[in-house]
Amino acid sequence: MTELLNVTDGLGLNLPKITAISVHKIPFILGLPNFIFNRVANKMLEIDPKVRSSMWWDVSQGKITEIEHINGAVLRHAKKLGISCPVNEKMCALITNLQNRSRVPEQQIPPISASMLLKHIS
Repeated sequence: MTELLNVTDGLGLNLPKITAISVHKIPFILGLPNFIFNRVANKMLEIDPKVRSSMWWDVSQGKITEIEHINGAVLRHAKKLGISCPVNEKMCALITNLQNRSRVPEQQIPPISASMLLKHIS
């Protein structure tokens, strides 16, 4: 999220407000200790644990994802601006690797937690 904000700020773009708080405050809130984050997040939004992203569905059905159009765009603009985006680079690599396989059964799609992603880029 911080990488996206750095790139959009560098391009002079304003992101739409999608929660009760400014998008620039989201990275701070995500970094709060769990007991505080849980209280704040519960007030911000509620997510159905059974919901899957369109990218998840694409991977599970062996389809090409929109990773290049979303995170790839962040990387292309970041490169022009001289901004490092290791998290987006790793996400693109992981998703591209998954989408290059044929149909992947749901139980074989590895969950990628934020902490696991950070281990990959550290």
